[in-house]
Amino acid sequence: LRLSCSSWQSPARVSLLRAFSELGTNVILSDVDAVWLRDPIPFMQMYPDADILASSDAMEHGSPSEKLESSTNLEGPASLAVLFMRPSARKFIMEWESAIPSDGRSGERAAFNDLFHRELVQLTRRNDNLASVFRGTLLGGILSTSAFCSGQAYRAGLQQRIHVRPFVVHTPHPGPGEAAEKFVLRELGLWRDLPEHWTHPAGFLTYDNKLPATLWESAPRGALGELAAPLHAESMVVNHQLIQYRNAFIAARVLGGHSVVQPPVWLRGDLAARPKGGLAGTVASAPSAHIPVDAIIDLEALDKDAPNGYRESSFLRNPQGSGLLGDRLQVFICPDMVMAECETGDAVVWPLFGEVRLKPRRTLQQLRTALFEASKGYQVIEFKGNIADAMILSKEEVQRYSRWMAGWLSHPPSKLHQEETRYDLFWDYPGAAPQSTRMQTMNRKVDLGSGTLSAPKQEATQWWQGLTHS
Repeated sequence: LRLSCSSWQSPARVSLLRAFSELGTNVILSDVDAVWLRDPIPFMQMYPDADILASSDAMEHGSPSEKLESSTNLEGPASLAVLFMRPSARKFIMEWESAIPSDGRSGERAAFNDLFHRELVQLTRRNDNLASVFRGTLLGGILSTSAFCSGQAYRAGLQQRIHVRPFVVHTPHPGPGEAAEKFVLRELGLWRDLPEHWTHPAGFLTYDNKLPATLWESAPRGALGELAAPLHAESMVVNHQLIQYRNAFIAARVLGGHSVVQPPVWLRGDLAARPKGGLAGTVASAPSAHIPVDAIIDLEALDKDAPNGYRESSFLRNPQGSGLLGDRLQVFICPDMVMAECETGDAVVWPLFGEVRLKPRRTLQQLRTALFEASKGYQVIEFKGNIADAMILSKEEVQRYSRWMAGWLSHPPSKLHQEETRYDLFWDYPGAAPQSTRMQTMNRKVDLGSGTLSAPKQEATQWWQGLTHS
């Protein structure tokens, strides 16, 4: 199929559909980041009357099988991840093309849904869930959310609830770029890697990302009323994990350049977008929830600054990676109340039954002295306990590593606001971030009415000043 350059002035998806309709050909069109698992042609042939079939990002299924969705999802917005059209939809395609704003793709989906739902009428006399669409001139339907999955629906296990094997899975809106796409597909178990993905010259480093129970408790309320507590809770939960994340990459670098297995990010359930009876993004209360790390980390920047330096959280659960756990060194970071049998790191700590125990807040030199030689020969170093307490950094080290990590955070939109919530990987070292990071970081001031936030900040500042002047 050859298209002239002028054919591509509108979005390529619509140009392709128009070209195929002019050839009198049925067409199934999907986004390039969709993974096909089954042949969909026999399914489409089950609906000979359908002019248009489209996928949906809905997080609940209105059909108990792989058949077309029923009324609830039929009336919701269609996604354009997967489209099936017959030549009979040519007039629809022409109007769709002309309705897209001049800036192109930004209005493509909205224009499609406006036309598709215009004078939509559900046809109760039919038993195939096709509806009258496009001013009553065509028959259209919404593909099963369990069989033609969005990545969010697949991750939530929608297909497992009704025992359907999906035809296709569409990547769940990662950041732009190849690294982000591959990362998400690996997390979903839909990317087949070459053997070198399962090896690394230095080995792998992983860690517990368990959080203190106090972080799940409700934050106190104050001058800002109902809004103050969620904001404070969100910051505490995410910031604690940012310390863990940062320390893992620093430890990996100090100990020989290991690849870090990145865990998912925990959120309080009342702050996380959870699927519950509606479209993606519906908020449902729950004790806790987790989101993929690519929601807050810019994987393209990480890929550039730490090539071959990270793996997806499912890496060690995959059959090809799980065998590595049989050759691991476990490093326990002792809590303050149990340090009698824990090492300082002033000498090599040789493992006993594959374990070493270190006191918290070691310098990087102590960490390297204790573990560099001891970890040789192990394929995995696993930090147990709280890796956030594993190390203490000098002023020079903070400046050096903050420059290295300056572009890693993707700064996602807050779940509670339209504005952006910006985080800092070195938030616990006041004033230590490089200028480029400080300018990007929003210092959210929340008055809780009792000095709850100011006291820890004062303690951190005093500790930092004492460290830098010693």
